[in-house]
Amino acid sequence: MNNGQDIPFILKTDEEMEAEEAFRRDKIDIHIKNAEKGDAEAQYTLGVRYFNGDDGLPEDLAQAFNWFEKAAIQGHIKAQYMTGFCYCEKLGVKKDIKKAVKWITKAANQEHAQSQYWLGVYYSESAQSDINKAFDWFEKAAEQGHPGAQSYLGHCYLFGNGVGEDKNQAFIWYKMAAEQGDAEAQSYLGFVYNSTTMNCGTPKDDAKAAYWYAKAALQGNTLAEEFLEELVGDGGYFETVGNVLIKLVIATSPENKVIIPDGITHIGESAFSECKKLIDIKIPDSVTHIGKKAFFGCEKLTSIIIPENVTHIGESAFEDCSDLEKVIMPNSVTNIGNRAFSGCKELKNIEIPGVEYTDEKDKSSYIILEKPIATIPEKVTHIGENTFNGCNSLETVHIQNGVTFIGKEAFTDCGSLASITIPESVISVSDNIFKGCDNLNIVSIPKGYTESGFVQKLIRDGVKKKAIKEVI
Repeated sequence: MNNGQDIPFILKTDEEMEAEEAFRRDKIDIHIKNAEKGDAEAQYTLGVRYFNGDDGLPEDLAQAFNWFEKAAIQGHIKAQYMTGFCYCEKLGVKKDIKKAVKWITKAANQEHAQSQYWLGVYYSESAQSDINKAFDWFEKAAEQGHPGAQSYLGHCYLFGNGVGEDKNQAFIWYKMAAEQGDAEAQSYLGFVYNSTTMNCGTPKDDAKAAYWYAKAALQGNTLAEEFLEELVGDGGYFETVGNVLIKLVIATSPENKVIIPDGITHIGESAFSECKKLIDIKIPDSVTHIGKKAFFGCEKLTSIIIPENVTHIGESAFEDCSDLEKVIMPNSVTNIGNRAFSGCKELKNIEIPGVEYTDEKDKSSYIILEKPIATIPEKVTHIGENTFNGCNSLETVHIQNGVTFIGKEAFTDCGSLASITIPESVISVSDNIFKGCDNLNIVSIPKGYTESGFVQKLIRDGVKKKAIKEVI
């Protein structure tokens, strides 16, 4: 999808595909001819194509190394690095660390940042450890903006490796690397902000610590995950603006349980959209507003308790929560947006705590928890378009007095719906509200509605005339 519009799938003709293939072959043929003539750039390009198996050439590491070495001999910087890399990793050539260091040093001396970084790692971690050389190479690469080198340089300053200990400098280099996406630097930066003893020239700041831990954790940094959980506890780390929850960044609780922190008043648009592993969520009493698509596509969510201060449930808020069976909804709700529960095919109960109903058969009272029934809160005035479309497990719907309008296809394809009560407050209904409700056998309407044209509209929607019952 792109801006809400489908992108058409364009089929290419055989002639177009053959032309593209011919173009690729011609391009490779040109590279091969130029490489054989001694063109270093063509030799390097051909090496890359064989290394990756691109442009119709097979992956062939021996051929890749052959062309890298030819270009390297002519002084091609990237080819020199790749030649050394192949010697180091035994890619198309026998492993030879001395030759790897020789070729990569040639590239590093020509300001190739990745080569400088490689040498920094080599001199800091290999048997040829030399922390002074390591620092020098990390510094050279870091000054060219290499994030890995910047992170290592932060370590050097933090622990005094190859340079005098300087925690302020450590913080500066960690921050530069973290802002470029280096996960280890992000984790260390979180640690710096979370520490009272690091003295890196910045005050303790738990919010910034959580932010950087979360960034690192999202890249799979397990240490950052542990620190984040320790810092924020069960629930997760959220992006917020004031009292508005913008989105879940990363969950920290076991078993895909999320606890929204107290004080949040608005759950923003798409805050948890497509969180397909989310099973359980706790919404605090401070929340008053659940935004558009807030839980759209949370297909493992089975139940939800909406706290008593919520007044607004946005458009498509729970759409396509395919495993959602039960919603506890307070009478405080005044607005339920279009498609709010559309596609919740397992939804059986919308419960309002403490509300009792009378069984039409034996006249006994029951609490809603005992029946598969959806109850619309009494302060709701509009049931929007497609609100319960496709809720195939709903059997009974009770609309409390206060609803004035029922939107188009509001209950379409609720195949198990057998009974619905429409109050006297309803003055307008749209088209096809019960289309596809083939098992609907009781539609309770207020006395006098049979003369209003309302019944005729229901019949046009496919409701059987004998199912329509006037309630005194």
